[in-house]
Amino acid sequence: HIRREKATSNICSNQSFIASLAGASMLARGDEGFEETLKKSRALAEKAAEALTQFEELRALDSNYEQDKVVDRIVEIYLTLGQQAVSERPASSNDLTTIQDYFRKILRLKTGDEIAKVENDLLEQYLLGARSLTQGSLDQAVNNLKSVYESRPEYLGGLLVEQLYSAYLAMGDRAQANGEFEA
Repeated sequence: HIRREKATSNICSNQSFIASLAGASMLARGDEGFEETLKKSRALAEKAAEALTQFEELRALDSNYEQDKVVDRIVEIYLTLGQQAVSERPASSNDLTTIQDYFRKILRLKTGDEIAKVENDLLEQYLLGARSLTQGSLDQAVNNLKSVYESRPEYLGGLLVEQLYSAYLAMGDRAQANGEFEA
């Protein structure tokens, strides 16, 4: 146990809770359900990317041709691609950059788009948390990652939960190394 005067959170309870949620989510899907969802998601993303290419080509040919309609479609596609991507585990950090580009492109096209702003803010919070975790700033990592978790526990296909769990474990290890546990 951590001495009460030095405790900043209930690490043991939080770790167990997060691990239970991650496990329950994976069990509920099952291998077949998870694979089917992944296949459908990828097919949708491919169709959306094809449509996006066509709308971008149309916009390049004549940026004034039904401008509002074309921009609306482009925004809709970027939003679909971005939201789909944050629901799946990224293959690399480059995927996160691509996702962030989707949301930023929406905000350049429609500066007041609330959904894109929320999505972009969540991703930025996640990236700050992941960076803080890598740098060993555990309190900051937990704060950032936990704020995303409170909005979307399944964010990035479980990667968020794993990183939050890792941050809590590292905090526990640090507390133990500093002698903050009672005998």
